[in-house]
Amino acid sequence: MREPSQSRLRYFEAVCRHGTIRGAADQLNTAPSVITRQIVLLEKELGLKLFERQARGMKLNDAAAHVLEYWRSCQAHRQQLTERLEAIDRLDEGYVRIVLSEGYVDHLIEHIVGPFCAQHPKLSIAIDPLPVLDIMNQVGEDAAHIGLAYNPQADPRIQFIASVPAPARLLVRVDHPLTRHRRPITMNQLAEFPFASMPRVLWRQPIDRCARIFRARQASADLHQQLSGSPAALCQGDARRRDPRLRRRRRPRRRAR
Repeated sequence: MREPSQSRLRYFEAVCRHGTIRGAADQLNTAPSVITRQIVLLEKELGLKLFERQARGMKLNDAAAHVLEYWRSCQAHRQQLTERLEAIDRLDEGYVRIVLSEGYVDHLIEHIVGPFCAQHPKLSIAIDPLPVLDIMNQVGEDAAHIGLAYNPQADPRIQFIASVPAPARLLVRVDHPLTRHRRPITMNQLAEFPFASMPRVLWRQPIDRCARIFRARQASADLHQQLSGSPAALCQGDARRRDPRLRRRRRPRRRAR
C-alpha cells in the first residue's frame, strides 16, 4: 500500500471532527463537493470504505479509526520534529564532539567551552584528548565534529578552517647555560644538552621537519663553501675543455723567410 496523500488525510480529519461534509467544508473554506471527491479518492487509494453514510452525517468505521490514529500520529511527529529543529537552530539542543591535542584542553574549557555552555546549558559537548593521528582519523571519518591539533599533516578528507603559529618554548632552570643567549636557541645549541619533550607522537613530525630543513641548509652551506674556495678561472677553463665550442682558435704561426 502506498502512503496516503497528506492533503486527502487533512480533508478526512476534518470530516471526522465535524461528522458532516458540510461542517468540514465550512472549516476548510471550500465546497462540499470538493470534500466528497477527496474522501472518495482516499477510499480508492486505501482500498477500503471509511465512513457509513447516514442521514445525519458520516459515521467512522473501524478502518477510519485506524486511519485517524495514523494521521494524528503523523501530525504529532511532525510537530516534534519542528520543535527539535528549532531547538537546534537556537542551540538549545544538540551534541558536539571535539577531539584535540592535550595541550589545548585547559585553555579551551576555561575560555571557550565553559562560557559557551553557560549560554547554552541544554547543549551537550564532549571533549576527547587524542594523539594527532587519531584526531585526523576521527575528523576524517566523521566520528568528531571539530579537531584541534599541533602540526597536523594535510589530509584530503579534512577542511582546515584556521591555522595559527605556535612558537615552541624552552623551559630551563635559572642558572642553565642556555639562559646566557639573547637570541633564539638553535637546534645545534639545544643538542648539546639533555632534552625532555612532550610525547613523541606530538613532536616527532615538527622535529623531523626541522632536521630536514637543517640538513638541507647545511648541505647548501657546505657546497657554497667548497665552490667559494675554487678560482673562477678554473671553472671557466674546465668548461672550455669540456665544450669544444668554447675553445679558442689558435692562430697559425708564420714561418720566417
